[in-house]
Amino acid sequence: MVMEAAIADVKKRLCELVDRVEDGETVVITRHGKPAAKIVPIKNSGKLWQAEPPDDPKLYKGIDLNEPILDEIQ
Repeated sequence: MVMEAAIADVKKRLCELVDRVEDGETVVITRHGKPAAKIVPIKNSGKLWQAEPPDDPKLYKGIDLNEPILDEIQ
């Protein structure tokens, strides 16, 4: 379902409009009666974002992490 809202209404009712968008509705924002922008729901993959697991410390066995990797540039 698509709903139109004037910018002045959006300023007053933003939280309500975002709730409606989260429920699947699209909101077209109008300026002087003409479409200016659209708020649409974000497609949810169902999975929360997670950081990658850290590397296995065993992979770095025998490597001196204090040793410079690059030679100094002169």
